[in-house]
Amino acid sequence: MKPLRKRTVQPLSERLAVPMGFVGAESCFSVRGQREVEVHGCQSLLCYEEDLIKLQLYGFVLAVRGAGLTLKTYFGNQIIIRGRIEGLEMEGGVKN
Repeated sequence: MKPLRKRTVQPLSERLAVPMGFVGAESCFSVRGQREVEVHGCQSLLCYEEDLIKLQLYGFVLAVRGAGLTLKTYFGNQIIIRGRIEGLEMEGGVKN
């Protein structure tokens, strides 16, 4: 039986020769019925109103439209929005 070789785990950013912050810089969101949206990868909160919440994600802006919208969670880059969700819009590019 061959002896096991010890492997060195190398970070993906080193293997791909890209800066660490660049790897994994993506956003995703999931919709749970018409009452909740969970977002990961939020960079900033652009607009917070009862009928509109806009979030700057990596590479695009996500607009959540509805009624009685509230932030259930806003921790790190994760946000959970609750209320009556009527629509989602994705706008390309970074907004200032």
